[in-house]
Amino acid sequence: MSAKSSHHTIANNVIGHHHHQVPSPFGGHRTICYADFTASGQSLQCIEDYIQQQVMPFYGNTHTITSITGRQTTWYRQEAREIIADAVNARILGSDPQDTLIFTGQGTTSAIHKLVMALGLHLQSNAMAPQRPVVFVGPFEHHSNLLPWRESHADVVMIPEDESGHVDVDVLIQRLQEYAHRPVKIGTFSAASNLTGVLTDVDSITATLHTYGALAFWDYASCAPYVPIDMNPDAGEGLRCKDAIFFSGHKFIGGPGSPGVLVIRSRLLNRSVPTVPGGGTVFFVTERDHRYLSNKEEREEGGTPDILGSIRLGLAFQIKQRYGPDQIMARERAHVCHARESFAKNEKIVVLGRDDVDQLPIFSFLIRCGDRFLHYNFVCALLNDLFGIQSRGGCQCAGPYAMRLLGIAKDDIQAVERALVANKCEGIRSGFSRLSFPYFMDDEQVDYILEAIHFIAEDGWRFLPQYELDVASGRWDHTGHNEPVRQLLSDFSLDEQASARLNKTESVMDIRTHRRQNLITARRLAASANIPAKLNRLDLTYEQELLRWFVSPVEAARALSREASPALSTTIFGPFQPHRYRTGVLRQQWDLLEPVSPGNQSSVLHQKKKMGKFKRIRQHLRLKHLMCTPSTSTPEQNDVIEGNHVILEASDWHFSKSRISTSTF
Repeated sequence: MSAKSSHHTIANNVIGHHHHQVPSPFGGHRTICYADFTASGQSLQCIEDYIQQQVMPFYGNTHTITSITGRQTTWYRQEAREIIADAVNARILGSDPQDTLIFTGQGTTSAIHKLVMALGLHLQSNAMAPQRPVVFVGPFEHHSNLLPWRESHADVVMIPEDESGHVDVDVLIQRLQEYAHRPVKIGTFSAASNLTGVLTDVDSITATLHTYGALAFWDYASCAPYVPIDMNPDAGEGLRCKDAIFFSGHKFIGGPGSPGVLVIRSRLLNRSVPTVPGGGTVFFVTERDHRYLSNKEEREEGGTPDILGSIRLGLAFQIKQRYGPDQIMARERAHVCHARESFAKNEKIVVLGRDDVDQLPIFSFLIRCGDRFLHYNFVCALLNDLFGIQSRGGCQCAGPYAMRLLGIAKDDIQAVERALVANKCEGIRSGFSRLSFPYFMDDEQVDYILEAIHFIAEDGWRFLPQYELDVASGRWDHTGHNEPVRQLLSDFSLDEQASARLNKTESVMDIRTHRRQNLITARRLAASANIPAKLNRLDLTYEQELLRWFVSPVEAARALSREASPALSTTIFGPFQPHRYRTGVLRQQWDLLEPVSPGNQSSVLHQKKKMGKFKRIRQHLRLKHLMCTPSTSTPEQNDVIEGNHVILEASDWHFSKSRISTSTF
């Protein structure tokens, strides 16, 4: 079977592919077009059919091999373990295996917590700095590969990016030398960013860590479904052999409903007590004593495991291996090139990160509008409501990297944090829209998504007056329609006819025609967009208004009344300045400062307490002669005055004779 026919076979096996429609606030229905694969994969009919027909009839608890159900289920699960181990070149077989593969919990987060506990780093320690473990983390880390280490008793040292947008190996070597005396040194890095898809040279950095006596741990959560993974590229304990890798099963195509995976050097699992003592971990228990199993996989998988989930992940790995990781990456890179060529044609689409790195087709982006941006959740709402495209808005659980990509200065970050804490206002939280184009997505679907993004970049602002921002949650909803019809678990019925009615969905016979019609409808709606009789205003405090980086419905209505599309300005108002990342302006402030001293990781919080109310926002916002009066009048026809000074008209205040100065770029 060719790669082309294989990816079509995979796409056509996605449950709900081209069949499930959702109502649109603009009338009619839109077929779901899923593009949020970085967050989670989707289920495959072929895998679910196999589990239902071959696995479930023999399902039993794995803690016995006496019955046929227990024995066959144990065989299935062990085979899944071996399939995954073979795919990542982990050596788990034999009387004294070099590696141990553990199924664990809810994904990568559970795997990392198990790793921290296996090393005993979760235990309280009064050790002085010279005796504490040190953990080096990369610049792209997901919160799951950052927070567990921060909460451990180790000192955490962040390694910055270099000028090429990768892990700065020179700084890593400097830090390894600086902390050479520490008894335990660990490097834990993302193999790929979940924001930009940038790929890290895993083997090279692993060799560097081992050269200086550090353990090498790798977070493959974002890229495990796509890239080749090699736990042991060298014979024996070679420099490029990893000490632990971890990833989430649910991110694989076919993987939803499967656990996390930790592959670890067996010698690191040397504690006398397993991380989760309980059923299935013990060899013998008496009235006063107990003895744990010697098999490390069984010791570390206490309780009844996610049996069906681990079997499901073994099948999902077979999908990946049969297509071939090298063939997968060839198609992924083709999608990257195609998407970047498309985005480069529109200056209103700001793709975050660098465009000259090897990456997965994961794109985080903003849409420019005048001197601000469209809110990322508004962009996601339009993608959903107009086109059925499923994307995601926010910082995607990688806060430090997201802040750098957005070019936010540290003073502004502290101001945003204060505004979020003081008044629940998710609406001003930093973030962007994100979507991905995995290898099995066909070219027509990729083009449909790209065309939808271009449409929103040009005409999305016209729909703003029809939407309302829930400031507390950050959600944008169309004002003229009620909540989407919620499907309920309580609708479940054992009655076969009732179940058949629930399963009945409208099928789109020609998905290409349907998508083309969606684009035509969107253009027609944009051309006829008008201002509602009642315009919802943003409910922001004074400080939140100063930090507002997105266009409001009132400002969009003002542009509609002039029948003029907002022209891009050379000035971007607010804390989002993504050009600073691309030009390296923030490197001195973010990365080249003196590192936080070990054991003093809360120093930023101490600095924050010393800052005055306006010091937090002083770097970009210079407020002079501000006079606020409630506004009931029609917006002025000309809001821009000389130079970089503008009269801002907030959603519920008219700033009379006010001048807010911003930087010009």
